Amino acid sequence: MAGVDDFRIHDLRHDFASKLLRKTGNLKLVQQALNHASLRTTTKYAHVLDDEVAAALEAFSQDRRALRNSEENHRKNHRNVTVAGSRRRAQ
Repeated sequence: MAGVDDFRIHDLRHDFASKLLRKTGNLKLVQQALNHASLRTTTKYAHVLDDEVAAALEAFSQDRRALRNSEENHRKNHRNVTVAGSRRRAQ
């Protein structure tokens, strides 16, 4: 088949599972799409590359940093508003 050795129609199922997992990031969804009773079976079908894992971890880390910065800014702003309100009442 087009110069591909050892191709089996079943390989398309593995390809579909991997692409669906990459697109959605949802292993449970892939499990349901393949009609598997067990997630263990699904993990044999849905292959994830090391660079995809690294990219997902980096994105998660950046999201956490952004959330932490947002929370810190919120606390600082809240303190400033509270201090300003206290000054007005004291005057």
